[in-house]
Amino acid sequence: QRPDLRIYVGCTDAARTMRHFAGASNVEPVRYARGHRVARLAYAMDGALRRAQADWAHFQYFTPLVKRCRWIVTIHDVLFNDFPACFPRGYSALRNVLFPLSAHRADLLTTVSAYSAARIAHWYRVAPARIHVLPCGVAPLRDLAGPAESVPVAEVLAHPGGYLLCVSRFEPRKSQARLLEACLRGRLWERG
Repeated sequence: QRPDLRIYVGCTDAARTMRHFAGASNVEPVRYARGHRVARLAYAMDGALRRAQADWAHFQYFTPLVKRCRWIVTIHDVLFNDFPACFPRGYSALRNVLFPLSAHRADLLTTVSAYSAARIAHWYRVAPARIHVLPCGVAPLRDLAGPAESVPVAEVLAHPGGYLLCVSRFEPRKSQARLLEACLRGRLWERG
């Protein structure tokens, strides 16, 4: 939509990544070596940003050590602090060092919900006004009543052309098995 902007996408597999941007002449892959994510943060992303001469860079959760341009940082949630029993021991230790560091160094800090914004502000002592909420996912169905977060699932499923999208890692706390059971009980495939 903005051919005047040059967009560089950091990746290890350029061919696979660029399939998502077919026909966009202003999107270009910036390859960095495969390897552990800590190594990517420590040096590979910095090299990619230097080569791209980026004005802005967007990161999920963690940022590189060296700051070469303005940063947008998205932290989806800090549930490991609110519900520590749901996460493996040690999971939060590294995150509680790197997340606040990234949040405070960000020029633009985003998250996916008002709840997450409040919890990030609480746990990492970030001014709430600095946190911008940008909901994830696809555009909500426009003719459903109420905000997308408050629409009952039954109403979405009854809507012609409705769909379910479950994007997450497989973890017991995410209850994907219960979601699948509900889809099977409701025989959703019969409704398209």
